[in-house]
Amino acid sequence: MESTQNLWEVYGLKENPFNTNALSIIPEITFSIKNAYVIRPEEPDRQAQRFNNFFRNPGGGRIVIEGESGIGKTTFVNAFRYQWGYRTKDKLISPFNAIQVQENWRPKEFLLSSVYHTISRIRFDIGEDEFNKNEILKEIASAVAAYREEHLGFGFGVQNPIAGISAQRQVSVSTTVGSVTSDLLFSYLGLLIQMVKSNGYQGLILHYDNLETVEPNVLLNLIDAVRDYLQIQDVYFVFVGGIGTFRKSIFPKQRVKSIFVSNPVIVNALSLETVHQIIRRRCEVCALAKNWILPVETELIDTLYTFFEGKLRPIMNEIVNLVSDREGSHGPITKNQALSSLKQIKLETLDNININNSIKEVFIEATKVRKFTASQLAKLIGKSRQYVSDKCIGPLVENNLIKPAEKEGRSQYFEVESDYLIIGIENMST
Repeated sequence: MESTQNLWEVYGLKENPFNTNALSIIPEITFSIKNAYVIRPEEPDRQAQRFNNFFRNPGGGRIVIEGESGIGKTTFVNAFRYQWGYRTKDKLISPFNAIQVQENWRPKEFLLSSVYHTISRIRFDIGEDEFNKNEILKEIASAVAAYREEHLGFGFGVQNPIAGISAQRQVSVSTTVGSVTSDLLFSYLGLLIQMVKSNGYQGLILHYDNLETVEPNVLLNLIDAVRDYLQIQDVYFVFVGGIGTFRKSIFPKQRVKSIFVSNPVIVNALSLETVHQIIRRRCEVCALAKNWILPVETELIDTLYTFFEGKLRPIMNEIVNLVSDREGSHGPITKNQALSSLKQIKLETLDNININNSIKEVFIEATKVRKFTASQLAKLIGKSRQYVSDKCIGPLVENNLIKPAEKEGRSQYFEVESDYLIIGIENMST
């Protein structure tokens, strides 16, 4: 048994270079924009310029960023947040983490999370001592999170499940949680903006992520409900979602559409050359020595790139699966070794999903075509369309094996989740 905890050490790496988290705006983190970001040369100049000019417009604004899942949208946005937070003359402050929008949010939750993330960043910037001297910040803290008072002084800790992060100092005291209205939260946000401007910033960037996980009509209603709050001065609201987010959740309501930049910024798929550059840069920033080894052959990266249509996240995930599943280490993993191993991993995962064998067999056939209608899949497997529609589609969607894709006329297309496409590798281009 290996004595080291770090399975990447055999490649000369101190940690996993294929971490799929978005690059952080915090410079000190290993996988930060400062250390590991690779400029996307394939990005159209007008898209990047439009986004940059959004921040050059004094007074704030609202914009939508769109792109397919796993393509690097969050890192793309973080690169601009880092640039405007650390590198420009007129700086804009930004919470360290993107705000994850939830399906069940109402205006109060939207504002609560926004205020929470903002005050957490301010607390970090000014330090604990200055924070505890400021009565306004302590009031806001007790309203949006938790404020702990000790007999011999003050301690501050925040832990808010809505915001999705925790910055906490352990103390053995009672905790009181504030209850506030949306309008009061909005006034708190205004106070925080005044504070950041008094500290030399020109405004605040609030980055809302993963909008594609919220039903379009639900998101439309949420943004409509917070529409007036979004017009607060000196805040740059950035909403990040899938292709069609603007069209489905902004455009239908004129009063909402009228306050947004009229065209979304589209983040495109990475080129193969850029993917190689990203992987090399990540290996370099976590290398233990100059003679580190790339864990997989470049030919395998080329194959995964084609297979996942340039989406970086599934490429990285599959490489991690391969390294984690490997017994011993004898140089880089080859393409032939990888494809066989990955397929076996996915089949074993499929065995543990609670659907009957007949539906699993239908799904395996679906992996060979990637995208299909119920009629097309029925023809492929020699079954009736009704059988596929009534017995198979529902369980496959519920178990996240397939997902609805586009509609053409009355035909609903579905596509296999990218994690499982490797199962159909024998019938697909590699």
